[in-house]
Amino acid sequence: RLRAILGRDRAFRWFVVLRILSQVAIMATAFYIVYAAQELGLGAGRAGLLTGVFAGAQMVGNPLLGWAGDRFGRRAVLAFGMACAGASALVAWAAPSLGWFYLVYVLAGLAYVATWTVPLAMLLEFGDASDRPAYIGLGNTLFAPSVVLAPLAGGWLAQTAGFPATFLASVVGAVAAIVVLVAF
Repeated sequence: RLRAILGRDRAFRWFVVLRILSQVAIMATAFYIVYAAQELGLGAGRAGLLTGVFAGAQMVGNPLLGWAGDRFGRRAVLAFGMACAGASALVAWAAPSLGWFYLVYVLAGLAYVATWTVPLAMLLEFGDASDRPAYIGLGNTLFAPSVVLAPLAGGWLAQTAGFPATFLASVVGAVAAIVVLVAF
């Protein structure tokens, strides 16, 4: 039955691809603190503050993006989130000073809300009531390897080619996710 779902539901297959790409889009977030510490002299106190900004953006973003999803559609909110992910990586890459990292973390927090919360609601829209448990299982299992592999790939890129390469890969993932949302 699971194989049949994947074979017949093209939209669901693209949804899984989208979730995988979303993990690439947000992978740079794990490296912002390290980059800021190594390249811009970020200290422990400000690192804690930036972590608070990240959490605060998620706390404010959850109800706002939920409302926006109900009003404008979940795909639009997910596209906004992917744009935030790409923008956060671009700002981190180009940031001339630590002050810019407040914006980086607000954008990253909104991207996390869109990446983790919105797809859960979207997943419930696939299939009929009898197939929904299979869709939920597939939707959460098929993209799970990307949750582990994207940050590992980002770390490898940062180590071998530098943090800008990781940031650029996140931008590419975000743009690809938006293309999938719009085209498929």
